[in-house]
Amino acid sequence: MERTSGSPLPTWDLPQGCEIHLIDSEQKALEAIPTFEERFSAEAVCGFDAEWQPAHKKGQEKPTASLVQVAVLSKNKMDVFLIDLLFLSLETASGLMCDLLSRADILKVGHSVKGDIKSIARALEPATSSSDSGRNQPRKMLARSVFDLATWPAFRGLGLAQIAQAHLHCQLDKTEQLSGWGTRPLSPAQIEYAAKDAAVCVAIFQDLCTAHGVPSCLSAAQQVRDLLSLPVATAKPRSEFRRSANKSDAGDALPGSRLAGPIPWATSTEPSEMRFACDETLEGLARTLRLCGVDTNSPKLGKPPHLSLEQWLLQQIEGGRLALTADRRLFRRLMGYPAYLVGSQGKQAQLQEVTRSLGVEIDAADLLSRCSKCNGEFVLLSPGDASERLGEVYQRCPSRDYWECLGCGQHFWQGGQYSRAMQAVQSLVRTLSPAPPGEARG
Repeated sequence: MERTSGSPLPTWDLPQGCEIHLIDSEQKALEAIPTFEERFSAEAVCGFDAEWQPAHKKGQEKPTASLVQVAVLSKNKMDVFLIDLLFLSLETASGLMCDLLSRADILKVGHSVKGDIKSIARALEPATSSSDSGRNQPRKMLARSVFDLATWPAFRGLGLAQIAQAHLHCQLDKTEQLSGWGTRPLSPAQIEYAAKDAAVCVAIFQDLCTAHGVPSCLSAAQQVRDLLSLPVATAKPRSEFRRSANKSDAGDALPGSRLAGPIPWATSTEPSEMRFACDETLEGLARTLRLCGVDTNSPKLGKPPHLSLEQWLLQQIEGGRLALTADRRLFRRLMGYPAYLVGSQGKQAQLQEVTRSLGVEIDAADLLSRCSKCNGEFVLLSPGDASERLGEVYQRCPSRDYWECLGCGQHFWQGGQYSRAMQAVQSLVRTLSPAPPGEARG
């Protein structure tokens, strides 16, 4: 979704054709059973959430669910079922919840699912307290086939609205979050809010699957979990990072896309507006991109010593940059964030891969427009400033143009060294082959 810089994010809406089914009576529960059976086909994906009366004072009773929302995506159609636990008998509610959520062949996607399950267990406890096994049934029924967005590495510590904003580039209206969920009847705004909270979980999961080139289904969740279950590498010395860039291990293809998350700029963005951050495995590529006029940061330019490489990259991503790495294990820890895994070896091949895969068109006018040492931009000095700052150098040839780097303060002019550097960069850019017609960008 594209938007102009500075404009507000659009509000996320339910998919077109989505139906909301409010089950607030025994009769509606009976009528809903055929629809459940039809919509809950094998390999369906459902978003899961629960609402309860908010506690406004410390020490009040633990949250007990009063409404359960289940958004079902099956055969490209979305339905949202709102199960009102306040209007259903405990026996009906308990049976309905088990029928809906105990199937292992249906993927359940939610955010902080554990808390929702505990609140549902409290609501159903009188109906299931006759035995230990019955008491634990609500918690057991979601033990399998669950994908909790809150456990995704890139989303840890983020609320559902923050995830929607970062990943779907939309606002999720949370106005009704602390409204009276223990009061009936529910308002139209509460019904819409509840439906969206469940449905957006499916939308986020779909977007994650699209970014990784896998279908949004139960098997895709297993692929994603396989990535998360791989051992997390500990911090490595710089020399080890340099060696890993030359190993074939760094270039092994992962299933699906080499993008870990959405590109943080619109497809129509000019290359001069694209911003990257390379890790220590790609310092050479970072310098090459800067020579081509592309805004590219790297750890050598000033990563604070107290930050790990991963923390530094996340900081850069928060600033609107796309992370580039050749470290496959680091790439896995950046799943969900704007990051790209570079598989090629050598600066020329890496430049070719990045420009083709991410749609970076090198403009001749941008060559040598940035400082290769600090990534700063150049500003043309007036004759007075050039004379004051360069002294004897300026006096020897006052007719030249002189530039100053806004980053490190170095001065440059078009002499023999500049000509040789320009020829080298032009020669490098000429070797870049254009992307094949129709090749998708990111």
